[in-house]
Amino acid sequence: MVRNIEPLLDKADVELPETFVQTSLGTLERAFEAAIARNPEPLTIGAGQVNAVDSAALNWLLGQQSRLASLSLQMVLQKPSALLRDALLATRLDHRFQLTGIAREVDNA
Repeated sequence: MVRNIEPLLDKADVELPETFVQTSLGTLERAFEAAIARNPEPLTIGAGQVNAVDSAALNWLLGQQSRLASLSLQMVLQKPSALLRDALLATRLDHRFQLTGIAREVDNA
């Protein structure tokens, strides 16, 4: 007997910590390695609880995206917090990442 099991669409493969800064990257690196070993497509990153972010963390995120691209995997930031969205926008990285679970503003002009 074969059963199809639907993946949990709201479940992220890796959750970013509330304080997404350089000191939290070691623990996050191990979680990322475990997620990559499962070979998900795409690898979803839960980013809804981020309340602090620094440039080292954004640089790490960019590096992981490049690494996944070399493995032919995609990375998706799932429901990023307002602070993380603002940080990505301010650094012009918002176009480098695929974001899900956010409302897009529509220009009616």
